Amino acid sequence: MTFQDLLKNPDRPAFQKLWQGASTQIAAHQMPPAGEDKQPSEKERKVVIDWVAGMKNLLPKDPGRLSFDDLNKREYGNTLHDIFGVDPAIARDLPEEVLGAGYTNTLSPLLIEKYLSIANEVLDKSFSPAGSKPTAVQRRLLGELPAKERIPR
Repeated sequence: MTFQDLLKNPDRPAFQKLWQGASTQIAAHQMPPAGEDKQPSEKERKVVIDWVAGMKNLLPKDPGRLSFDDLNKREYGNTLHDIFGVDPAIARDLPEEVLGAGYTNTLSPLLIEKYLSIANEVLDKSFSPAGSKPTAVQRRLLGELPAKERIPR
């Protein structure tokens, strides 16, 4: 890879480390090499170093650490309503959010039972028994069932 590659697409995230390395070498007077006849002035070096430092404004913003937080009771009920069309109060038996407790990645067996009970209730309300005509929710989530075709014997 050469500087020509970097100059064609200077804002590519893959080039960020290369630009930083070049900037460091320019500041330390290692680039261009000491044996070269033409050396940039301190002012020219500063212009390049500042330009490289400004490259971060062209790069996509770092979205930060990816985390999945649990939904509180109201959010969970609303999510079930949005997806399955059930009454958001279906999540009423879940415990209230404990403010300041932070996020934990463990659930007690009792709380897991409550989530499973709610999930079963939602599925019972949203899906018809096997062999029955599909509900509107089933059609929306899964699409129309294929027509039964006769299998030649």
